[in-house]
Amino acid sequence: MGTGGVLFTFGNLSSLIMFYASFNGINENIPKILSQLTNLNGLALTQNKLVGSIPSSIFNLSSITVIDIVGNQIQGTLPSNIEITLPNLQWLNSGLNLFTGSIPISMSDATKLYHLDFGTGDLNFLNSWVQATNLNFLDLSSNNFGGVFPESISNFSTNLGKLRLQNKKIVGSILTRMGICLLKATDGFSPSNLTGVGSVYEGILCQSEKIVAVKVLNLQCRGASKSFFAECEALRHIKHRNLVKVLTACSSVDYHSDDFKVVVYEFMVNGSLEDWFK
Repeated sequence: MGTGGVLFTFGNLSSLIMFYASFNGINENIPKILSQLTNLNGLALTQNKLVGSIPSSIFNLSSITVIDIVGNQIQGTLPSNIEITLPNLQWLNSGLNLFTGSIPISMSDATKLYHLDFGTGDLNFLNSWVQATNLNFLDLSSNNFGGVFPESISNFSTNLGKLRLQNKKIVGSILTRMGICLLKATDGFSPSNLTGVGSVYEGILCQSEKIVAVKVLNLQCRGASKSFFAECEALRHIKHRNLVKVLTACSSVDYHSDDFKVVVYEFMVNGSLEDWFK
């Protein structure tokens, strides 16, 4: 696709379900006519040169599950009742734009939301997000979020598998709030809790009393950080009765401001494959 009034030409395709036009250098406003695509499920306009604000009528497309507009020059704010107008929204990826304001507190009622990466503002919205039980991915790194990291993050569902916080404007002791349960579960990562399989600790989660295996990555090893994200991504897509279930993962910093990465698995009571092959 080229530049100019490209998006306008698609407004009459009323049966369109998915509209993906990313990485095309489109330099225009998002036209109101796209709100006529009443069957639209997915809208992806990533890494173009879109400007202006999103027409309010777009937020009335109740069928939409995915909005991916990261990497443009879009301005404006999210509507305060977005959880009502977009009840099926599962994926909102809109970082690296020029949004102002913060995420509406009422958006915590968007119970189907799975992936969130949005604009700017303070972190107070997190205090009400313990209800977003399906949220798996929360990215606060590529935006202008600032303020003290709230303690309420420790009450998020274990479905939260990815949390990105590489942002110099966020202050506070992140590990004590995100990792407090893991510290208690493993008795401070005590050597007595080691399972005997690398840096894997047995622990009991403080709230659910569920027995877990906590794998701590040795980031001194070359490629360990890439290995962590690759492992998380692979295990997120693979399900098999003979594979141990991943409960969550944590990528943060410890008390010495060093990188700290762990993966939390269901505990396998029958030991490891290494034990079975002995």
